[in-house]
Amino acid sequence: MTLNYLTLRRLFRLDKNNVLIEQLAGLAVPYNIRIGLKQYPVPITVNDLGDNICWGQRLLMATEHKSDLETYMFFLANYYQPIVTGKPFSEKRVMKFYKRITKCHAFEAYPVLTRLVNLFTEMVTIENEKLNRPPTKAMQAAEIDKLQPFSDLNILELIADKCKVKLTDAHMEEYNVVFALLWSEKESQDFQERYSQIKIAQNK
Repeated sequence: MTLNYLTLRRLFRLDKNNVLIEQLAGLAVPYNIRIGLKQYPVPITVNDLGDNICWGQRLLMATEHKSDLETYMFFLANYYQPIVTGKPFSEKRVMKFYKRITKCHAFEAYPVLTRLVNLFTEMVTIENEKLNRPPTKAMQAAEIDKLQPFSDLNILELIADKCKVKLTDAHMEEYNVVFALLWSEKESQDFQERYSQIKIAQNK
């Protein structure tokens, strides 16, 4: 079977030893991907990714599946479901849309899904750098390496409060907007903590 006629579904079923994937990995990422009869732009930067996904999609991207290839294909379905269908993101719609993704030509789709995975990895790295707070001496003594200042529920509550939306709709807010809110909130917390430390030192 030539790569020109290989779909993601067949790739998933046939390429148990990753022989075909090694060939696909060397292909250039196209500017557009064909899904059905239309072509859709491929994100280039992590900012492009953040502009085109909501917070709920970001959370779903962290889900792992039985194999790397299956995880990658769900990345593709997750990202393009609202763009292609014109309907708001939902996990159920992504699961249904996944079947359409498996029909894409592998020579075109595989480089795109690896691009999405790489951009998501970069996104998570930025989150860890910007949103995680350095451990205090007390935390180090307790052998806690990092402090995650925001739980998933806290994030949704913050989004609902700042964006004036219902808690049940908070996950639909654009990722880049949410990231900016979290960064601002984290900076505010850091400032309050530094200010408290200064006041304590002054009162000694």
